[in-house]
Amino acid sequence: MALSKLTISIYFLSVVLFVQMGAGDDPLQRLGIDCRKSNYFPAGAGSRYHKNLNILLSRLQSRTPETGFALEYVGNPKSDHRVYGRAFCRRDISSVDCRACIGAAIAWIFEKCPLKKRAVALYECCCVLIYTHKNIFHKIGDTTYYIYRTQNVTSPASVETITEFLDHLTVEAIATKTYFAKGEVKLAKSESTLYGLVQCASDISPADCKTCMGELMARIPDYTGKGGQFLSATCTLQYEFYRFFNA
Repeated sequence: MALSKLTISIYFLSVVLFVQMGAGDDPLQRLGIDCRKSNYFPAGAGSRYHKNLNILLSRLQSRTPETGFALEYVGNPKSDHRVYGRAFCRRDISSVDCRACIGAAIAWIFEKCPLKKRAVALYECCCVLIYTHKNIFHKIGDTTYYIYRTQNVTSPASVETITEFLDHLTVEAIATKTYFAKGEVKLAKSESTLYGLVQCASDISPADCKTCMGELMARIPDYTGKGGQFLSATCTLQYEFYRFFNA
């Protein structure tokens, strides 16, 4: 999927900083990075937190491609130097592409969010990575991010059709160990086909996966039936009128 074929608008949901990338800036298709509200490391570069963060990110880059998901923390949980991290890749991409995406996310974080105690990096095609000084294990993310398409679509789907389709995929996803499902549906009275994909981070419960997806789907009526992507640090969904996922 080439960004040059799409017109993308970035919406700011809650208080988040999105860095918009133009076509050709990044072959991995950056969506955004969020670190504006984060405080800085205690004692800055060279601090214990900084060292723990470097260890954490190295582990995430090493371990995420093995299964498409990694959950790590470094440091004493009772100290001010602890750091937690989660990374997951889209389940239909290869381990090579997953490793490349996690590596790119880490480099982007260091470029745009140096010395920050919390950051989230999101890539449209491939992965989500978060690190923070707070325990995020088995918890739903509290911020959502959204992009929508403005390209011409012959027969945009109704909100009801989109949400019903994505809800069906969510039921399929939570019945699997990977919390991942993708599919397509032919629209009634139309030559268009709607494609969808949903995924949750593997450390949350099935009930929380459904809740996370429900929070994302609740945003759909506010925007468009032409296609879009909603994400948080624990789940992601996307729907388009072209095949955007791998077989």
